[in-house]
Amino acid sequence: MRKINVKNILLSFVALLICFSLISCKSEHKEVSRNIENYGYEVIKLDKLKTVLFYPQFNDESLDKIVHSINEEVKNKLDNSLEATIDYQLNHVNDSLVNLVYDLKYKDSDQISFYSYWIDLSNKELIQIEKLLDQKMLKKISNEIRYECQSQLDESIGFDFTFIEKTMWNQLKNLNLVLTEEKMTIYVNENEWIKNHAFYFSFDLNKIANHLLFETGVIQTEEDPKIDIIKRFVDPNRPMVAITLDDGPVKRSSPRIIDTLEKYGQAATFFMQGFRMEESPQIVIDVINSGSEIASHSYNHKKLTKLNEKELEYQLNEPTRILAKLTDNQVGIRFYRPPYGVINDKISQMSTYSFMLWNIDPEDWKTRDAQLTIDRLSQSDLSDGVVVMHDIYTESADALDVLIPLLVKEGYQLVTLSELFAAKNITPQEGLIYHTTK
Repeated sequence: MRKINVKNILLSFVALLICFSLISCKSEHKEVSRNIENYGYEVIKLDKLKTVLFYPQFNDESLDKIVHSINEEVKNKLDNSLEATIDYQLNHVNDSLVNLVYDLKYKDSDQISFYSYWIDLSNKELIQIEKLLDQKMLKKISNEIRYECQSQLDESIGFDFTFIEKTMWNQLKNLNLVLTEEKMTIYVNENEWIKNHAFYFSFDLNKIANHLLFETGVIQTEEDPKIDIIKRFVDPNRPMVAITLDDGPVKRSSPRIIDTLEKYGQAATFFMQGFRMEESPQIVIDVINSGSEIASHSYNHKKLTKLNEKELEYQLNEPTRILAKLTDNQVGIRFYRPPYGVINDKISQMSTYSFMLWNIDPEDWKTRDAQLTIDRLSQSDLSDGVVVMHDIYTESADALDVLIPLLVKEGYQLVTLSELFAAKNITPQEGLIYHTTK
């Protein structure tokens, strides 16, 4: 993630121009040359100030009408107290798709902004972002924007519920997406999300080409990594709660909970049973990549105090071995929740995990009543708490569909156990029992 300053942005744009010129050499990427027949300009005057806007002309009534509407939108973004020049580049991505990029530079100012538009030449219409990128790519972009905005600690916009709604992957609008020969770059201009703050981030095309919904001529040369965990930012000074989910994963409800958490940029800790990890390995991977945490709830929910040493070792460690195999040893288990919350000295001595119980229990497993679960948790003081729920019940998923946005709106961060302990500067110890960090 990079912040925009004049030096970086000028270098970036020079690189952009070079890439566009390289693209023009390829038949599938044709650069429109400048001549009197394919570009125009408009002088915008306000009092003694003057701004010049250059724009392409297609000599096609429908396409030029689209450009005119874009010009009006760009003009509305002007700071009328400053003079500016607005130039453009037009990249023919393929025979039917062009990427029109305006760069706005204010006189005597470091401020430069990029505005990108995609035009379908065949259907003569503007193309929205959801028709350019698949769901996985949109989720990556959503996460990058949220992370950058939340990490600006002097601003609260990154945790504002309206901001979180607008940056949901399926709600992203007007992204300034610029394609060059080797990269796809997203520009977030000054004041779009954060006052006096601009940034951009890029993806190598040969790593994401399979997630573009249009033809570029670029082949993805690297497979998507199996473990590709999103970046998360936790503000230790803001309220937080750790929701933990026992007994899964199961296909009927766990994916819905993951989706809801991801939608609102939140995370939880899933205390999984080993045999269910074997039954639903993709859900395990999805939990990890969404930023949530995997913890262990034994292999198949045996009461540990009733087991001999060999059986106990299996119930303690088999889920960890399963996870290691699923993730090519990239992800481990830190927390263990003993079935029924029962533990003794022998179990503690054999364990390499921190034992995690809870301090808030809405008894979703007993009531199987979504509204009652919602009522109990919404009326509780959840600050720094550890909530125990169960992702094997659809009623619990129903409750979380309501609770997750409700808690976010109230200002809570929904965090993993590891994030909660880190935020409180506590290192969980092996063999010890925790109910919360308080």
